[in-house]
Amino acid sequence: MPDQSALNELEQTARTRRGEIRKMLNLARSGHTGGSLSAIDLMTALFFHKMRHDPGNPQWVERDRFVLSKGHAAPALYACLTHAGLTPAHLVEAAERVMQRK
Repeated sequence: MPDQSALNELEQTARTRRGEIRKMLNLARSGHTGGSLSAIDLMTALFFHKMRHDPGNPQWVERDRFVLSKGHAAPALYACLTHAGLTPAHLVEAAERVMQRK
């Protein structure tokens, strides 16, 4: 279990990701807010405390994999992937702009 300092950092990370999720969904003018917000604490703990990944070596054989079977929570996944450096932010922003046109 993480110490109190690490827990505080994870809570702040999740809080910031929630803001990003709200921004994504607001720009898209659609989406399921509850699905992403209900998953972000768990996804934050996994991506930033438990999972082994290296943004500089995406082909690392020993990396952990994450499968999202709750598609309505995709904005939470995008927020985590971007913050972890696993997906460039400009790709998520481009997707937001496309969704905005609908």
